[in-house]
Amino acid sequence: MTARLIACNVPASNPQALEQFYTTLLGVPLARSLSEREHFHAPISNEGQFLWVSQRNDPEERISAVFAVDDLDSATNDLTNAGGETMGGPFEVPAPPPQARQHWARAGADADKPLGRISYFRDPEQNVISLLEITNPRAQRSFKVGQYEAKLAPEVLTAQKGAVQAGKALGHH
Repeated sequence: MTARLIACNVPASNPQALEQFYTTLLGVPLARSLSEREHFHAPISNEGQFLWVSQRNDPEERISAVFAVDDLDSATNDLTNAGGETMGGPFEVPAPPPQARQHWARAGADADKPLGRISYFRDPEQNVISLLEITNPRAQRSFKVGQYEAKLAPEVLTAQKGAVQAGKALGHH
């Protein structure tokens, strides 16, 4: 399994109230989502990562990382075997409501197709993450996953291999 960080989700009781705060922080205006559920988003890199400000689902919900995966069922099995706990899902992330489909169609998306499927997990330390299997080709292009994914550069992987070796030399696994 490989996963790619695509979003940081900031839950809010009133997402609209946080729109200006995060616009000020990022220097990029947040856009209203095209889904029926109110949330906002803005790119935070040229590599397909976004900040999301979404409607809080639970009073205890905190900021979480969202990872794209190619196969949600396989990733769920892998994470469960690695000590993770499924909190919910998979749930379908639907296509936008009819009034927003024209925008998706202009952007080259199949406006009637769902975005994909999502599940929520707790890692062994109880941190919450989300896994999103993106099946809509337009969304794959936005998040730079699937056929649009750029793999880590060889020099980045080489540097990481050196960091792993240095950690092992210190007695860390």
